[in-house]
Amino acid sequence: MNLTKISIERPTLVVVFFSVLAFLGAVSYYFLSYELVPKFNPPVITVTTVYPGATPQEVENAVTRPIEDAMSSLESVEKITSYSKESFSLVRISLETGVDVDFFLQ
Repeated sequence: MNLTKISIERPTLVVVFFSVLAFLGAVSYYFLSYELVPKFNPPVITVTTVYPGATPQEVENAVTRPIEDAMSSLESVEKITSYSKESFSLVRISLETGVDVDFFLQ
């Protein structure tokens, strides 16, 4: 007997067979233990500050520049990027690879 003859004579058997096959495939996929993307923590520190009611120039002069000056004097700093918006400042500090971010943060 071939598959075509069985499919025509007993269609419920084929539906049940493929349903069980799909279910086993879904269960196997759930228990699959691999990672598509490895865990990676880039050495970046972000400092955000809020200065209510200030213009972008005031935020830059009073908040952003002092933070940049303090951070630029530290070792292992690769790049500093800052954004000054109305009532908000964001300073992103990129560190060299291999630096302990928790120690640097303290």
